[in-house]
Amino acid sequence: MGLDVILSSDKTNEILNDPAYEDCESSLSRTFCWLLMRIHGIEEGVPELDQIGKLTGLDISLFYTMMDDPEEELEFRLPHAKTEEERQAILRDAQRKRLKLDNNISDVKELVEALQKKLKAIPDLPDRLERPASEKGRMGKYFSNFEDNPGDGYIGNNLGQDLRNFSNYLELASRNGAANVWFSFG
Repeated sequence: MGLDVILSSDKTNEILNDPAYEDCESSLSRTFCWLLMRIHGIEEGVPELDQIGKLTGLDISLFYTMMDDPEEELEFRLPHAKTEEERQAILRDAQRKRLKLDNNISDVKELVEALQKKLKAIPDLPDRLERPASEKGRMGKYFSNFEDNPGDGYIGNNLGQDLRNFSNYLELASRNGAANVWFSFG
């Protein structure tokens, strides 16, 4: 059991019905999910994605923005609003988050492509990331051999395979007319 990260878009139904989806490797690993979640719960140091952003000179914050699913948040927060003022604040917050995702697919594609290009040029990535000693062995494998595809679907992926799968999804989403992409968790 574990938390999965799922790429979603405003054209998810069209993508799922596209015959090309069957052959499209687009799953992200639980390790990638874990990396995203580190922004909320890292006990020491700097989250690895932020370190990667610094090493590559790229703004990784777009990935964190994609973690906010305003519709899902409304579903969970709105029923608990005790006052009309609180209800309106929740609606404004959801609208603000929705605007951040609006027409983001080009920016996301650009970020993922740039990450792939820049990370290929850093063969010693595992050694350049600061991680707690308890995670060095487990995570070293994930950050190694960037151009290999060691995983099966999403199990055992490394960062390179996750980014290639991410690109595959973005390409399929673009072909199906998607404008907005985000992460869902389940």
